[in-house]
Amino acid sequence: TLSTCCVADGVVYAAELRGLLHCLDAATGKRHWVCDLKGAIWGSPFLADGKVFVPTEAGDLFVLKHDPKPFTLD
Repeated sequence: TLSTCCVADGVVYAAELRGLLHCLDAATGKRHWVCDLKGAIWGSPFLADGKVFVPTEAGDLFVLKHDPKPFTLD
């Protein structure tokens, strides 16, 4: 990865250059979920207003709810 992690409320968001965003338990490292954003991630995840913002190299900006519960992208 080339970015930093985002940590809030016991949850870590970590992005991989190849486009994967990981949501982990900060205390144990256990994976809550992983999401393929289908584009290289050079920037760091950012948390604001209960949402996680993640930009991709393709120019997409994903806005995800700050929540460790698994989900699917539509």
